[in-house]
Amino acid sequence: MTKEELSNWMFDKFPICGCGDPELVLIKLRDLLEYFSKEHEDRDRSDLEKLIDVEPTGHPKTADGWLWMYLLDHLKLTEHGSSINGMWTLGTGDKILAALKEHGCDPEKWNDTQVRVPLESKHPGSAPSGNS
Repeated sequence: MTKEELSNWMFDKFPICGCGDPELVLIKLRDLLEYFSKEHEDRDRSDLEKLIDVEPTGHPKTADGWLWMYLLDHLKLTEHGSSINGMWTLGTGDKILAALKEHGCDPEKWNDTQVRVPLESKHPGSAPSGNS
């Protein structure tokens, strides 16, 4: 996946914009995909606990943790079978993980491509970006 394809995915599929700290969010995404890309027997629960607060069963303890799990599943980056804590990456998740590892998680450092910024806000009453 090229930097341009990654940028397009980030703004078209992943619920993120260029505001705030997209790098922080993409680092978490990369690390979660890295964890779930491993075979079940090769996973160390303490690695997941560093990313999200989990129960001994592996289920998230917080709404934030559940939101990440639901998001990974909803975007078809992972599949979870009968239990969400046993999820694994799918083809798109593997491609996004590889691209984030290759190109980094800071969109501003993807120098050879113009990072796409949505032209208009999806929020009613907001001015299009670039207008004061």
